[in-house]
Amino acid sequence: MALTIPAETESLLRAEEARTGVPAVELLRQAVKAKFATAPNPPSDEELLRRATQELSESFWVRYRALVVKQKSETITELERGELIAVVRQANEWHNERLEAAIALAKRREIPFAQLKQELHLEPVVVE
Repeated sequence: MALTIPAETESLLRAEEARTGVPAVELLRQAVKAKFATAPNPPSDEELLRRATQELSESFWVRYRALVVKQKSETITELERGELIAVVRQANEWHNERLEAAIALAKRREIPFAQLKQELHLEPVVVE
């Protein structure tokens, strides 16, 4: 493979080669390797599907509902109120991650999000 690089980039490479004694080709190889080694790998379709359809445990929802009942009946303690806030945050984060994965999967499959949502039976989650 032959590449053409801008004169300014070549000049920078030659200056670094003179400064370090490392050949310009090796400097370029190292820079490209470093750039792509840190680039995140996109998740596979299977991983996006897993994220989009992942559910929170039944015990999570049981605890959530119990805390909501206490909140509504005004018998919730400050400690429980803090727990409820944390549980609601966790549910919102889970829901957002699920939607992001579903949107990415729909884009990858080149289908409307509404179609994928229907295919996967993704229902809205109500968090009070």
